[in-house]
This record gives sequence, C-alpha cells and structure tokens, in this order.
Amino acid sequence: MSTSIDSSAIGSAGLVDLETQVNSVKALIETTEGNIARLTTQINELTCLRAEECRVVARLRALIAPIGRLPTELLVEIFMMVVETPIFNSSAIRVVRESLYSADSSAALGKVLCLSQVSPHWRQIICGTPRLWGEGVISVPLNRGIKERDNALFIRSTPCPISVSLTYSANEDTKSSKATARLVMSTAQRWKNLDIDLPSFSDFDDFPPDIFDALERLHVNNLSKQTSPIVIFHSSPRLRQFGFTTACAKPSKIALFHLPWEQLTHLTVRDRSLRGCRTILLLCSNLISAQFDTTFEWDQTPETMPIVTLPFLKTFSISIWDFIGDPVHNHGVEAFFAVLAFPSLVTLDLTFDSEADVMGPREIFSEFLRRSPKIKEFSLIDDCWFDSEGLIVLLRLTPALTKLSIEARSQCLNTEFLEALRYDNADASPLTPSLQVLSLETDGRVDEPSFEAVIRSRWWSDDKGFLPSGSPKRVSRLKRAEISTPNSFSKEFNARMEDLEDEGLELLLFG
Repeated sequence: MSTSIDSSAIGSAGLVDLETQVNSVKALIETTEGNIARLTTQINELTCLRAEECRVVARLRALIAPIGRLPTELLVEIFMMVVETPIFNSSAIRVVRESLYSADSSAALGKVLCLSQVSPHWRQIICGTPRLWGEGVISVPLNRGIKERDNALFIRSTPCPISVSLTYSANEDTKSSKATARLVMSTAQRWKNLDIDLPSFSDFDDFPPDIFDALERLHVNNLSKQTSPIVIFHSSPRLRQFGFTTACAKPSKIALFHLPWEQLTHLTVRDRSLRGCRTILLLCSNLISAQFDTTFEWDQTPETMPIVTLPFLKTFSISIWDFIGDPVHNHGVEAFFAVLAFPSLVTLDLTFDSEADVMGPREIFSEFLRRSPKIKEFSLIDDCWFDSEGLIVLLRLTPALTKLSIEARSQCLNTEFLEALRYDNADASPLTPSLQVLSLETDGRVDEPSFEAVIRSRWWSDDKGFLPSGSPKRVSRLKRAEISTPNSFSKEFNARMEDLEDEGLELLLFG
C-alpha cells in the first residue's frame, strides 16, 4: 500500500512554525528589554542612593576630621593666610602706600571665590567674613571699561566691603570713562579701600559727597589736570587714612582736597608746598602717624600763629629737598616747626636733602624738641642742616632716645661729636643715657679711637650694669652698633671690634 505526501501542506506547516518562533523571540526580546529598563532604573536609583550615602559619609568624616572640628574663628584666620596680600598691613605705620594694587590685583579675590566652592560650610563662613573680601583689589581702568571677571567680583562680593583701584590708561579712548565711573560708583557704598590714579576728578563731578559710607583708606595719585576743589570725600564718616602723591610741578595740589581732616589717624603726603603740608597737618588733630615728602618752597609772607598741639601723634617723618630753580633757605623750616607740639611723639625721621650749605634753625628746632619730650627713636639724613655742635644740642634735648641713626657729612660726625657721645661715669647727666641702638654713616674717614671709645663706654658683657670699680653705670647697655664709611678701617681696629663681637655685641662695620 503506498502513501502519497502533499508537499504544499508540508510547506505551509513549516512557515507557521517559523512565524511562531519569530513571535516567541520578539516576545522574549520585549520581555528582556523591559527587564533591562527596570534594571537600569534600579541602577540609577541605586547610583543616586550610593551618591547620597557617599555625601553622608563625607559630611560625617568632615565632622570628625581635624579641620572640621576647628572653631570658625580659627578657620577664618587660616583663610586670611591663604588670601593675604602685602597691600594692606594694619601693623605697618605707613599704611597708605603709593599704590594699592599689584600686577594681578584680583588674585586674592580669586582665592576667596575658590575657597567658597569647597563646601557649604566654608561658603557660609566666607560670605559671613567681610575682611576676606577686602584683601584683594578690583582694578578698573576707567577709559577701558570693566572686565567681565571684575564685574563678576563686584556682584559676588555683595554686600561685603571691597577694595577698588581706579586708573586711567594712557593713549586710550576717553569716551567711556564717565559711563564706567557711573557704573562702578553704584557700589561705592561698599568701598573700604580706594586707590585713585587719575589726572582729574572730572568723571565724578555729578556724584554727591555722602556715598562713601564704608571708606577707611584713600590714596590719590597724579591729579596733573585738577584745578577745582575736591569735595566728593568730604562726608566720609569712617575715613582714617589718607595718602596723596603728586608730581612737584606748580601749583601745589594738596590744598584742593576737602576731607574730614579731624578724623584722620594716618597721613602720607608728597607735595611740593611745605606750607601746604603744614596747613593740612594742623587740621589733623587726631593723627597717630604722619609722613611728608616736600620741598623748601615757602613764601615770605609774615604770619603769627599760636602753638598747635597734636596730642596723639607718635610717628612723624618729613623729607625736605631741593627743587630745581627754587632757593634754599631755612625760613620755611623755621615756620614749619615753630608752631608744632607733639607731646606723645616716639619716632622722628628727618631728611634734609640739599646741596646748599645752610645752617639749620637751631633755636626753633630746640624749642620743638622741648615740646616733644618722649622721642625714643630718631633718624636724621642731613646734607646741609646740622654741624656737630647742632647735633649735640639735638641729642641733649632727647634724653629718652633708645635708637639713633644719623647719615651726615664728616664735618658733622667728627671727633667732637663722638667725644660728646662717649659715656663718662663722672658725668652726672650723660648724653642719650637710654641709647641701645646706634647707627652712623658718613662720607669721610671715621676717627677710629673716638668711635671705639664710644662703644666701649656703653658696652659691657654682663647685664649687671656696673663698672669694674663697682659703681653703677648711668646709661643703658648698647645692644647694636653700626658705622658706615667709604674708607676702609685699619686691621687693628677691625681686630679690636671682633673682640667686642665675641663678647656678645651686635656690631656691623661697613668700610
């Protein structure tokens, strides 16, 4: 019996099985993709959970880390060390410098921004510590406009006090300067330190004088084109430090300023008018330190003024020098010192820089020293003013001196002067009995025996202060001595000085 096979039926059945297999595979793919999607979701959720747990661990570790346990006050001091710049140093006497900005004036502020990104805790500390923002200086060339970075610093520093430098770039377009001034002045109420290096204040004529609520330090440089009074800083309630530096071309510029002079505690002025400097000085009744760099210029107008006392002034420095074409005389110096009384003065620095051979106002200056009885540190650089007799009188009127530095001609630092400085136990009133540091510089040869006698009379190796005879000394023991001359010292003198060094005296010889 034979069986016949239907080939068409067989073909149909095969196609059905293949289609079923394809559908089954597609279903499996769909199911697997669903599983993958669910697993991916779970992975993402677990990744987020893992990241959160990592953050928790980091926060917990921060709590037990040494820096995380530091008091906020100590963290602030560490941050201050990171951003510290030499621009403002509150311990320095001459706080106001010729420039408040450096080559990269925003470097310190950039460090503040970096620190604020470390953690929310640090950001909170930094934003709550205004003096961290005050360390850097935002420098704005008015006729160039504000850089994007500096504009960001203006915004990010809100509401902290900041330091600003306004400059003027030469050979640049001047059309934008007034618009830039208006833009930056919108933050003027937060300016703590301000440096201005501009030819004039013409871009600020429209601003009221009561916008500098936070201003403490102001330095102005140049003003070569300024002719009208400067009143914009007149109502600055916190202003304490003022510096002014200008070229010495006529006329004087210092008289243009209208400031709250009686508030100032630190003053630094470079202006050609000696009379102008004195006028400003007499207005500053609460000064602690003052520094002047000026010329001998003084008109001969007669005047009668009472003695003016500055009761808090502790540091006073003045440099008076020749200006080409100006006569050199002592009338202005006499008038300058004749009306001054500094009862609290501790440090006095004088520089008389002139090629003219003019004798100084000995009587006037002596009276000034009598009104300043507490001077402990005295520095004199003198090319023309004092002879040896005048120096001896000067030292006789400063008995509290502990530090003496003199740079003068050999006619001044001669044998007569050194003999007067040598201590004699028979003298009931020795010169400079409290002297501990002595520095002398001369343009001629030093009388070696006389200088050695000065040193040996004021030095002993122990701290008992008694002579070999047992009688007490009436002077303090010398701690440091220095002498400089263009001539060389003898070998014998150098050897004897080395013996004193071996005993413990700090001794420097330059020759």
